[in-house]
Amino acid sequence: MITDAIQLILNAVVNSFSPVVDTDAFPEGVFAVHQEEITDTLRDKKGIYGFEYSVSITVVADTQEEIDPVTEQITDLLEEANGDVAGTVFEEVNFTSSLGVTFDEEKKKFYDQLTFLIQTKNR
Repeated sequence: MITDAIQLILNAVVNSFSPVVDTDAFPEGVFAVHQEEITDTLRDKKGIYGFEYSVSITVVADTQEEIDPVTEQITDLLEEANGDVAGTVFEEVNFTSSLGVTFDEEKKKFYDQLTFLIQTKNR
């Protein structure tokens, strides 16, 4: 599954989690939350040949200085992903956006949300 592959890639840089309702349950320090959504089933005359996903990764940190190196490493690793990763065969990875670093006054955390468009051969 793509969720397992994204988790494996992100954990090479930072602790990462799938979305949960209560973000207060997360650890202190830098971490990432990721979510994958299938956006298209790729087809040709022979049938299905792949899948397209929108992958959202939110990096959370105590300071703004902690976010930039982590987002750069995540972007580099994902853009380099090719072939089989945890059972998902990556075909193409494109960085599409970053919301930029924001501060949540209530939680006293800095955030940056990255979005990627990823094509795979399988789910």
